[in-house]
Amino acid sequence: MGRTAEAEWDEAEWFATLRWLQTTIDPLIAAAGILRFYAQDAQNALCEFDKYERVRLGQGRVRPYTPPQPR
Repeated sequence: MGRTAEAEWDEAEWFATLRWLQTTIDPLIAAAGILRFYAQDAQNALCEFDKYERVRLGQGRVRPYTPPQPR
């Protein structure tokens, strides 16, 4: 998208970009027979992809998942 990882988002720009992404991928999701991809799903997928890319590029590390302990 031409942005650095440190670039701040204006809320309106962020929302418009997320809506653009959603309308771009909606036909692909439907063609694959996958249930509707809501904005929260897109945001979650982008977060996971960002973590993957940071590790792949040597810009970070993954914290191992630790399940919550029963109380």
